Amino acid sequence: MSRPTASTATWSAATYGTQTTTYLQTVVNRYKNATRYWEIGNEINTKTTPPAGFSAADYATFLIYNRTAIRAADSSAQVVIAGELGNYGYPIANAYQWLRDVLAAGGAAGLDVFNFHDYKSWWTLPTHYDQYRSILDANGLQSTPIWVTETAQASAISNANINPAYASVDGQAADVWRRPCVLFG
Repeated sequence: MSRPTASTATWSAATYGTQTTTYLQTVVNRYKNATRYWEIGNEINTKTTPPAGFSAADYATFLIYNRTAIRAADSSAQVVIAGELGNYGYPIANAYQWLRDVLAAGGAAGLDVFNFHDYKSWWTLPTHYDQYRSILDANGLQSTPIWVTETAQASAISNANINPAYASVDGQAADVWRRPCVLFG
């Protein structure tokens, strides 16, 4: 079996299932005394057109497969959905739709924790959180926690396309305090 290149990589249980299970269970068994949470990918929703990445339905299948393998090695492990990226524009319809599509494809059976990345202005974070909460709630996931696993500004360069207009070193430092306080409130 040849190894796929990045531009043609796909995953299927029939082709890679045994390798996936062996790898996951080896890693989980090695680290289960130190690690409880396992994120299945990162920013998968930025690469949604095969062959560049997974469709939402393919990701849902992959997520469930991984959760099953992880839980076989550690029944107390928690699976974290790949951090959603897409808070560029208001509202962030693409990221919301990605989550809806993953859940419609059965992905709820593969996650214990939802997480997203938020790089826009600090005052929009509660709106983004509320939107995700409402999608999860509408899909029977009221008790699923939401993590914001990346936030603030990508850099202090104010003209970076994903940074808010107030981007600066001081703005980033202030965001370390502002974002959690506003979201907690």
